[in-house]
Amino acid sequence: MILFGSASAASKVTYYGILMPLAPKNYSVLLSHLEDARTQVIGGFTFHTGTLSGIPVVACVQPVDGDATRALVAQKMMDAFSLRAMIYAGTSGSHLKRLRIGDVLIARRVVDFGNYITTRSGRIIPGEFHDTESNAAGSGAMMYLYPSVPLSDLAYRAAMSMKPETPAWMNQNDKPSMAYIMDYGTQGSSAMWLRNPKAIRESDRIFHEADESGGYGTALASLINKVPFVELNVMSDNALQVPTKFDTYFHRSSLYAQQLAYEIVLRMFEMIKAGDVPLDLDRYRDMMRSPYPADTRWNH
Repeated sequence: MILFGSASAASKVTYYGILMPLAPKNYSVLLSHLEDARTQVIGGFTFHTGTLSGIPVVACVQPVDGDATRALVAQKMMDAFSLRAMIYAGTSGSHLKRLRIGDVLIARRVVDFGNYITTRSGRIIPGEFHDTESNAAGSGAMMYLYPSVPLSDLAYRAAMSMKPETPAWMNQNDKPSMAYIMDYGTQGSSAMWLRNPKAIRESDRIFHEADESGGYGTALASLINKVPFVELNVMSDNALQVPTKFDTYFHRSSLYAQQLAYEIVLRMFEMIKAGDVPLDLDRYRDMMRSPYPADTRWNH
């Protein structure tokens, strides 16, 4: 059933929101599991409501690619539906040699690695208005944002419980391998796509990002609306491992990575249904304040 207009009727239900990237287009991996599925068009966005493991969810495939569009979808979803939490599960490019294609990153913090100013000599300084503004929120200073700890814990346990195996063809050899589930990593967002190893290493030195994807704008929308947020990504490319070429291998690895990302989300809802979650799963906490000890060792 397709409905048009506002979601006032749906707002009586509290949902888990799921953002789905435009590509790759294997949406059915997730959407085929929706029970009592309905489709609702609000503005330029198509929302799919239903239940996963008996839990109400609303999902939306972003109509145009990019972090900015994803943030617009997130804001529209938060305006139209009452959300318990926001989930983004996608693919990304690794910025670390040890985080290989097929591995999983649980984003314990997110950063915009395109937010910087350069000196006349070309040196990068984090924070777009570093020299002219204060370090207050929204001034252009670099900010780490910290997703929900209980949701990140759940995502990590869900991924670990699946014991995903990266196929031999993805490793470009004759041996499959167990996927590495990286916890305490920093997800990097930007409109840039870095394919040059030197540029990747320099960016990681400054911002400490483990990958590049596009969840920072969504994290900002979650912060503004006080909605718990979690992000996880499966590596679909790694220019430090295999030169990024938009060929058949890249397409296959993207499909595999996105399928695994969706399957982790499905496992998360199975665990929620089983009651294997903390009581404060959907409690919002200030995303601008680190919930972790000062001596936490971040993976980068």
